This record gives sequence, structure tokens and C-alpha cells, in this order.
Amino acid sequence: MDLEKNTTNILDTTTSSDPSTCWKLIVREMWKLFVDGASNWHGAGLGIVLISPNGLVVEQAINLGFPASNNEAEYEALLAGLKSAFYMKAAELMVYSDSQLVVNQISGDYEAKDDRMAKYQELVRTEIKKFEVVRIEQIGREENSRADELAGFASMAD
Repeated sequence: MDLEKNTTNILDTTTSSDPSTCWKLIVREMWKLFVDGASNWHGAGLGIVLISPNGLVVEQAINLGFPASNNEAEYEALLAGLKSAFYMKAAELMVYSDSQLVVNQISGDYEAKDDRMAKYQELVRTEIKKFEVVRIEQIGREENSRADELAGFASMAD
């Protein structure tokens, strides 16, 4: 299985049937992207933490400026993070999100039944194709605390 040229460019060694591909995550220096979205009565915000292989940290807190559900904010954060990583010329990316829905829809484990979520899913898959390798993983909120703080801050900004 050619993991670098598959249809969605998602590298997932946990489900790979070829153990010889596991080295790719160890040998290569991948960028790390932590994303989170927040939606409340103040507004919707995005938190993005992008870390280069040499340790450069780029943090973004973005106020959407329009009402969005929490799931929409999660997708918006992922899209903004992918665009930032591409702008920084990252080729190989490890994405972390605490959104079970988004991670499982992007990886194909969940079907996007809602039209809006299906559109977001397609937008993300289009962005992912710009990279050589992308792996997305669900993490706990405690592991995503900085992106969560940034998203919360951004949702409160005017």
C-alpha cells in the first residue's frame, strides 16, 4: 500500500497492514499541529498550535466573526491549521484534535451525514492532499490544552 499517495494522504500506522511503513513516522521529522474550536454565546474561536521539527512554535487565536456550532468551529480550526502549515511549507504533518467527530469523519471511520459536516469534510480532504503525509489523531482535552486556551480566548474577543 502506497501510504504517501493514497486518496486522502492520511498516514495511519495503527491500521496499516504493512508494518514496514511504521519507520516513516520515526525517521522523518514531522510538523505537529494541535487544533481546537470553541463556540459559545460570545462567539466562535479557533486555537492553533503549529510546531516545526526544529521546535519553532506558531500559535494562533482566531475569532471567526460569524456564528458556528462547536463542530463547525472544530473543522474551521483544522482548516486554518492546515492552511498555516502549508504556508510554512510543512510537507509532513501530524495533526492532533480533541474532536472525536472531526477525527473520525476525516479518517473515514464516521460518515458525515449532515450536509454542512460533509462539506467541511471535503474541504479538509482537499487541503490534506497538498501535503506529502498527514496523520490525524484524537487526543484528550488535557493534551490539547494550549489550543483549547487559544480557542476559548478567541471566542471571547470582539
